[in-house]
Amino acid sequence: MFICAHSMGPDPLWSSTSTAAAAFAIATSASSNPRDEPPEVEARNRKESVVSSPATMRVLNVLRHWVSKHFQDFEQDAALRSQTIAFLDDITCSPNLLPTEHRAASQLLRLLCRDDIDSGKQQLEILLTPPQTPSKESIETLSALEIAEQMTYLDHQIFLAIRSEEFLGQAWMKSDKKSRAEHIILMTKRFNDGSRLVCSEIVSRSNMAARVAAIEKWTAVADICRCLHNFNGVLQICAAFTNAAVYRLKKTWDKVPRTVDLLNGQKGHATRQPMHNEKPQM
Repeated sequence: MFICAHSMGPDPLWSSTSTAAAAFAIATSASSNPRDEPPEVEARNRKESVVSSPATMRVLNVLRHWVSKHFQDFEQDAALRSQTIAFLDDITCSPNLLPTEHRAASQLLRLLCRDDIDSGKQQLEILLTPPQTPSKESIETLSALEIAEQMTYLDHQIFLAIRSEEFLGQAWMKSDKKSRAEHIILMTKRFNDGSRLVCSEIVSRSNMAARVAAIEKWTAVADICRCLHNFNGVLQICAAFTNAAVYRLKKTWDKVPRTVDLLNGQKGHATRQPMHNEKPQM
């Protein structure tokens, strides 16, 4: 949040971008440009200069909307978070504000000072880091339900990490897309990796019966993903089934039951239609 204050006296135009609390005090109390003081004196004067006015609660309401609706801004920008905490700390320590204003500032301060504020990004990095030691589990030993649940969980974690500004100006198509749309690129990469995994699991089978079983299993995974509203996972599997390496297995597809063959490329609309009719989950 950027606040700019201008003096109203005969002196030349003055603009302050020092601290949010000082600018807030000037904006709400119409005070003049603060003089240079020692840090401890300046901090005390800054807290005492904050007064209650109709603008005070409006500023807090704007800040509350920012924190509640766009909390990722504070998770990903430590400087912004520290400046906002310092600003709210001045508000809560000021004796000149109303109780409602103190409570509003205290609630925002508790939200910004949570211990788990950085856990989301760290958890995503841990989830996407390959294990150091091979797991005893494999695609063959895991059930369709377990695979679908894990796919949905990972997709959901990446989706939560996407910032709203990553959608601006088709940032994911620009030359600097890795910095401007980091998580959209990550979601795209995961989609392609998941589709290639399904392809490899099918074509790596040594006989027709095993390939038919693999197609049936991944069809079950797609159906469970659809029930979980993970349509990204559904389309990963649809893309794998329409891949040339899998689509050309004519004899294998002839052995696939008709109920399973609905995911084949020729009848892909049978899977996509429910997605168009589905109401978004809020």
